[in-house]
Amino acid sequence: PDRPAYSYEDVRPTGALGGHKVTTRVGINGFGRIGRNFFRAALEQGVDLEIVAVNDLTDIKTLAHLLKFDSVMGRLNAEVSYDEENIIVDGKAIRVLAHRDPAELKQLSAPLL
Repeated sequence: PDRPAYSYEDVRPTGALGGHKVTTRVGINGFGRIGRNFFRAALEQGVDLEIVAVNDLTDIKTLAHLLKFDSVMGRLNAEVSYDEENIIVDGKAIRVLAHRDPAELKQLSAPLL
């Protein structure tokens, strides 16, 4: 059936699967103020989400800088760096994509927020 590549129905609460903790893997479409604040809140509150990708048209160096240094929220309490394809937060690589059309992100094996 016709439905968006990802929808809120794809994001399920963390639960147990055979007695094992299940982590929800997600991607963030848009890493402006709201996307970065969502990322910061998830990181600082220790929610059971694994952010595997960010889709934004801005270059990776600028995205990493804006994540680390926010004029309203302050400095992020985490080590932030980057390489050619990723923002790296506390040693965890988060893939950065640059697609104008979110429908092109079907290969991202995670719901897109």
